[in-house]
Parts: sequence; C-alpha cells; structure tokens
Amino acid sequence: KDSFVSNKGGRIVLGALTLMEKMPPGFAPENGDWKFTMILPDGRIMGMSGEDDEVAIEFCAECHHKSKKDFLFFMPKKYRVGADDSAAESGGGYNYNSDRY
Repeated sequence: KDSFVSNKGGRIVLGALTLMEKMPPGFAPENGDWKFTMILPDGRIMGMSGEDDEVAIEFCAECHHKSKKDFLFFMPKKYRVGADDSAAESGGGYNYNSDRY
C-alpha cells in the first residue's frame, strides 16, 4: 500500500510503501505466515519481518492481528471499485464488492 502525507504548507509528500507477502507455512505462524515490509520514499527498508530490523514494523502485525479475515482489512463496501457481481458469479473476475472481502 502506498502512502502520502500533507505537510503544514499543504504540500503532498510521498510516504512509505507497506507490503504484506503471504509466505510458506511456518514462516511466522504467530502472524498467519505474513511477511511485513516497509520501504521509505528514498528506497531504504525501514523494517522487514524475520530480519534484524523487524522491531521497526512490529506495529504492522499488532494492528493486523485485529482482523478476523486472515490478517487482512478491506475498504468499506461503498468505496470499493472492482468487478461487478455478474462477473464474479460467472468466474470472470474478482468481486471486490462482495461481503466475502
């Protein structure tokens, strides 16, 4: 997920890029085997699960533990854009408007 911030002057500034990667079973069972990574706008890695700097991103896992759906959160249905119900029902695409997500 990319991000941005607005400074006091109203200027939009790039923020960190946060990633979640599903890893093989056993990678991090306490976190649903998700690997969390945060990359700063200048390309430096702030932290990555399973590495020495993972303490810098512990808050990622702490927050995602609150989810009831495999550590994932989704936009409220009224704000989602995606395939319509008919495409999803026919197997023609993802239905991001489904209650499943």
